[in-house]
Amino acid sequence: MKSLYLVSSCGSDGSIFLVDLDQKKTWPISSGDSRGIGLCKNGAWVASNSDLIRLDRNFKINHKYRIVAEGLQAKVRRNIFFRNLVIGPDSSSALVRKLTRGFERLLPRLPLRRMSLDLHDVNIYQNVLYVVMSRYNCVAMFQVEQERILQPAGFIYIDTHDDDLRHVNSIYPASNGLYMTMFSLKGRDINSKKRWSQMLDGGLILIKWEDIQAQINHNGQVSQKRESVRYEIMYKSIIRPHSIQFFDNWFYVCESADHRICRISSSGKVVERFAQLPGGYIRGLYVDDKKIVAGASTTKNHSTAKKKWGEAGLWYANRPLGLTDNGYNWEFLPVPAVSEIYDIKKLQNISQTNGQYQFT
Repeated sequence: MKSLYLVSSCGSDGSIFLVDLDQKKTWPISSGDSRGIGLCKNGAWVASNSDLIRLDRNFKINHKYRIVAEGLQAKVRRNIFFRNLVIGPDSSSALVRKLTRGFERLLPRLPLRRMSLDLHDVNIYQNVLYVVMSRYNCVAMFQVEQERILQPAGFIYIDTHDDDLRHVNSIYPASNGLYMTMFSLKGRDINSKKRWSQMLDGGLILIKWEDIQAQINHNGQVSQKRESVRYEIMYKSIIRPHSIQFFDNWFYVCESADHRICRISSSGKVVERFAQLPGGYIRGLYVDDKKIVAGASTTKNHSTAKKKWGEAGLWYANRPLGLTDNGYNWEFLPVPAVSEIYDIKKLQNISQTNGQYQFT
């Protein structure tokens, strides 16, 4: 099982499924809008619009958390302050408020209003779960105390407005900080009707851990105005970036609408258009020394994509060392009944018993 992957698909026809590229087969796990995947010990976390899904070692849904931000929304939809982050079991009106005790004092006490969060990427680093909330230009942090227990730990704000001005989408935690992609480094004007999908100034940034801690400490003072975090721009000419991967001292990032993958040196000084794919809205990526795998979505809902593509699936090719685009022989594995691939994670330490896969 050298080529077994966990793949998510977003949208109304979304699902989570396993893919074996050696056998060219797919197995659905669950249905429903599914986005970023964060692998963890004996399972995985998967984000949807406002839910966090915990898959157990048998790839079954162990628990589903409904995440709701509470705060005050101004008439012009700006300057929202989260009062707290409420975590509750799926399909239940009884929210588990005990998980947010002690967290309210970090944020202003304001009237409550629940809002959709538009969760995107998920990643785990040093027992902290990082969840991108694209709607509010921020990343929420949860302390993972047990497999099914989350404790809110704070927010990383990229912009202080409550509208999707920058479209933060993908994250990669590393020893020196949190790397992040967004569609617009500048951010559109809050009063503009222009959407982030029309912005062409996307890029890769680095937020150092000390700056994250400083921002959390500052925003914890309820008398202070909320501030955005300091960050360093690693590279600022990536159009609609998605799906950060890091391998062999390179960052790999999808340029979704242009059907290609670029790679950026760890210093940010060298950039290569690494691979040009035949078509599809490219989102979801995995790179290692053997293979490169990228997700392709249909372009019916992505009018900015240059080439129309009729079916969702995975582009994959064996990776010849030392060669870039001309060295690849791309194959395509269609994934039935879905239209948008979101994330791809290669699975390690997997066993198979009676036809069922499980983490070992």
